[in-house]
Order: sequence, then structure tokens, then C-alpha cells
Amino acid sequence: MGSLKRRLEEVKRDRVTTYRILDLALDTARTEEEFQVSGVSIYTTEFTGADLKIRLNDKQNDLIPLKDRRMIMGAFSRIFITHTAQATKTAKLIFGLEDFSIEDT
Repeated sequence: MGSLKRRLEEVKRDRVTTYRILDLALDTARTEEEFQVSGVSIYTTEFTGADLKIRLNDKQNDLIPLKDRRMIMGAFSRIFITHTAQATKTAKLIFGLEDFSIEDT
């Protein structure tokens, strides 16, 4: 319990950011558009579209299809997003920066 208390004190003192949120409109197609964001997890939520894929770290890596409430765990320093144009459709990506994850039950 001591390490948790120390970690909470650090978070409070340093105002540590543990996540970031990207609201993504899907109305204009993207092909491997790069986003400079780093972290250890990506959670897709509020995804109303039908087509959204992501590559982690490098354009040579395989595409990962995203869907609503999908969690990806793994370190990344940048992402590349690809999707078709989907009028009125959106997605929200939540990036866990450290010691952060979301789980739907």
C-alpha cells in the first residue's frame, strides 16, 4: 500500500496526465494520417462508423481494425489512421499514457 500512496502523492503533486482523448470526425477520408501521440494503450469508444484502422509506430506495421469498445495494449510513439469518408460518423480514441486502461463490463 505504501507504493500506491507514494504514486498518488506524485500524481497529485506533479499533476500527472495519465490519458489523452482524440475526438475524430470521419467525414473526410484519411490514408495513414500520422498523429504524434505516445502511450501504452488505445481504447476506441463512441465509434459510430464502419471503417477505422490504425498502425502503431511505423507505416510498415500491419493495420489493426478498430471497433467500438476495442482496447489495444502496447507501447507506441505515434499512430497512423486510415478510414473511408463517412458522413456524420465519429470515433473517440482514448490514449493511456502510463498505468491507465479502461475496461467495459
